[in-house]
Amino acid sequence: VLFPDAALTIEPGVEIRFNQNTSLNIRGNLIAEGTAEKKITFTSNVQPPAKGNWGGIKIENSVGGKASLKFVQIYYAGNGLSVQCCNAGGPVSIADSLFKENTTGVGDYSGWAVTIDRTTFENNTNAVTNADKKISNSIFKNNTYGLYKTERVDVTGSTFNGHKTAIWGSRGSLTRNIIA
Repeated sequence: VLFPDAALTIEPGVEIRFNQNTSLNIRGNLIAEGTAEKKITFTSNVQPPAKGNWGGIKIENSVGGKASLKFVQIYYAGNGLSVQCCNAGGPVSIADSLFKENTTGVGDYSGWAVTIDRTTFENNTNAVTNADKKISNSIFKNNTYGLYKTERVDVTGSTFNGHKTAIWGSRGSLTRNIIA
């Protein structure tokens, strides 16, 4: 647990492995900003790994959690990144990242928009769920569901390809997207 008013900075190139049924709870400020050459990886320590092995990163908005993720890869989590309601924390931004082989890539709702840009969601059960997300220039590939039971989720300039269902039960704007 990262407590309120504390900050955790994860350096480029770091890989963090989580044992089964563990998670990273953020009540302060998480700064995980890798580079194109040195990505930051959050993954399962279980061998062989499987979807849902570890809980994921939980931004506890109600007690001030916030995060900046750039060039981050999240694998094999139950909920890769969740932003839990309501309204006291933030912002949370994700850019140039990958959510792969998770039960849910990004879920829950915050009461304000989590921004997601140039991010790939691949082979997750649900790429994005719940509410309060502004997604742009992203790739949704081979997930069971691209958007699943979402509201207040706006998606612009993104591509959906190879899903069982690209968009199910979604409310929000979809602008200049390709759905194949």
